[in-house]
Amino acid sequence: MIEPNLQAGISDLPPKNPYPVLSIARSCQVIYANAAARSMIKNWKNRDGQPALEFCRQLVEETLSSGQSTRIVEIEHEDRTFSLTVILNEDQGSADLFGIDITERKAAEEKVHFAADHDLLTRLPN
Repeated sequence: MIEPNLQAGISDLPPKNPYPVLSIARSCQVIYANAAARSMIKNWKNRDGQPALEFCRQLVEETLSSGQSTRIVEIEHEDRTFSLTVILNEDQGSADLFGIDITERKAAEEKVHFAADHDLLTRLPN
């Protein structure tokens, strides 16, 4: 059993998270968003430039139609790349999104792909 004072501290974790944490209703109403998520929502557009509400609706609907309760997507925000894990709460009609910054990992992957296809001395394709 968790001590009451520790349990109270656990509820403070999402607001303290430097990465986006949000919960959205199927209608795309934001139920909860920490500061990082609120910043992201203001500028959220998907690859087609659609506004945030349409992007949220698309994320939830695509996750629902996939037949899976969890889905991972990558999005760009302010020159950073985030991996968002979308977890459906079908009984509540909502979805929780948890983000993590993967910018450095993506840059490292690009370097590996470049090195595999190019001569590193001349930088010319193999």
